[in-house]
Amino acid sequence: MKSCPATPPELVTALADIFPTFMVYREADEGEVKTYHSIFLFDFNPYFAKHAPEFTEKQLKIFSQLLAKCIDAQGSLQSAVETCFLEHAHQMGFARYVRPYLKSARAELAQ
Repeated sequence: MKSCPATPPELVTALADIFPTFMVYREADEGEVKTYHSIFLFDFNPYFAKHAPEFTEKQLKIFSQLLAKCIDAQGSLQSAVETCFLEHAHQMGFARYVRPYLKSARAELAQ
């Protein structure tokens, strides 16, 4: 995994690289200007909640590495990950798919 995405379109690409069906799911909104926050709230969270049981362990690990890097990067992407994805993970029922992998990814970055 490279560094965290520098722009919202790069975030969409990074997510679609990990979860190829996300790009298909998201195509209906093409052409809109998105923020990191809106990508998570309106596009990725509903997608992730619906498809999380289908994801492989490898996908979840790579995704968690991306999240960990974005959290460490500070700024608006960090804010979006923390407030729009992680805070909603429990409410939307997908925290259990991310929590163990994110903990490991954060520990790896700290080394």
